[in-house]
Amino acid sequence: MPFIINTAPSRPPESVHLVSDVERSILVNITPPAIQYRNGVLKGYIIYYSATSDDEPTLYNITTASTVARLSDLQVYTEYTVWVSAFSRAGTGPQSEGSKMMTQESG
Repeated sequence: MPFIINTAPSRPPESVHLVSDVERSILVNITPPAIQYRNGVLKGYIIYYSATSDDEPTLYNITTASTVARLSDLQVYTEYTVWVSAFSRAGTGPQSEGSKMMTQESG
């Protein structure tokens, strides 16, 4: 039987799709890395986000086991940049390229 070494995912998620469907939130849809780059069983995703226009942006993150997550309590009519990393028991893989989405206007 071959010896298998578990390592962190070697590639970021295949894609990150953002939707601003309600005021003050962004829906994040994640397509996992291709199976050959997962290097074991994925345990979930770390979603990093910040307001794009901030001079010194505060970086927030959430961890989820799902490929769909909602970022809530955001500022209205503000552009956010979102990055995602997949993780396994062995560690966290590289971040995706930043995706940008504007939250909806109030009212």
